[in-house]
Amino acid sequence: MYPVLFFAFGIPIGAYGFFLTMAHLVGLGMLVRGARKKGERLGAYLDIAFAVIVLGILGSRAGYAFTHWNEFQGQPASLLNLKKGGLSFFGGFAPAFFGFLLVARFRKIPFLVTSDWLCPILPMALALTRLGCFLKGCCYGSPTSFFWGVRYTRLDSKVPQELLDLPLHPTQLGECLFLLLLALSLHLVQKVNRLPPGILATLTVLFYSLYRFFFDFLRGDLDRGFWGISWLAPTQAAAFLGIAASPFVAWVCLKLHQTQAPLSPEPFYKKMRRKWGLKTSRERPEGKE
Repeated sequence: MYPVLFFAFGIPIGAYGFFLTMAHLVGLGMLVRGARKKGERLGAYLDIAFAVIVLGILGSRAGYAFTHWNEFQGQPASLLNLKKGGLSFFGGFAPAFFGFLLVARFRKIPFLVTSDWLCPILPMALALTRLGCFLKGCCYGSPTSFFWGVRYTRLDSKVPQELLDLPLHPTQLGECLFLLLLALSLHLVQKVNRLPPGILATLTVLFYSLYRFFFDFLRGDLDRGFWGISWLAPTQAAAFLGIAASPFVAWVCLKLHQTQAPLSPEPFYKKMRRKWGLKTSRERPEGKE
């Protein structure tokens, strides 16, 4: 397709990098708009965005390298070169999630409630990234005889030469459409959401994991044989873990809601002190140790 979109002052602007940048900018815009609309502290949410973006990119690169290590053998420095693409969503999700959790805890932001109103940002940003994948030629589909097959002809695309000029499943566009519909659905559900905190975000992960597990059968760029299963790709294994974990996470959210547990619980040692009748230094009367 078009690995290079245009030239700016003689510098080639790649399609993948352009849409990856747009994804982050759109995500930041949605976050700022949501924070102002709800009257939240903007600085705290920008801290979350910074942690999610940095840890997400690092984790995505590490996840891609883990599943495509043969591309980096003999040239480990190329791990830092993102010009040719090479990011894995599932590799970046876990670090970004824990970064979000830690910053929310540090800045005293209700984690589950915030996860719910931020959840449309993830599919919207990822949909823009998939447009870059389509133009770059990465995440390409397997050969197909259906009418929707797309053909790549450029040698500088990520599609192997043996698949050039063959009709391939447009898996990138299919995922982009699914993600846009998911983001729109989440936005509409938020207006009438009466679910316990955390459930909507959990459903977002569940729906995306289900989609990836089944739709990745149409991908032609995945190495299969993961966990000793001939048809299983690493991304499908990660999606399966997301599917399996979702009911447990939903159960935890429901239990927290039923017991009215605080979203930012106090440290464990303070709970134990209160349970055992002990007092902290601030709670002791003056003059007593």
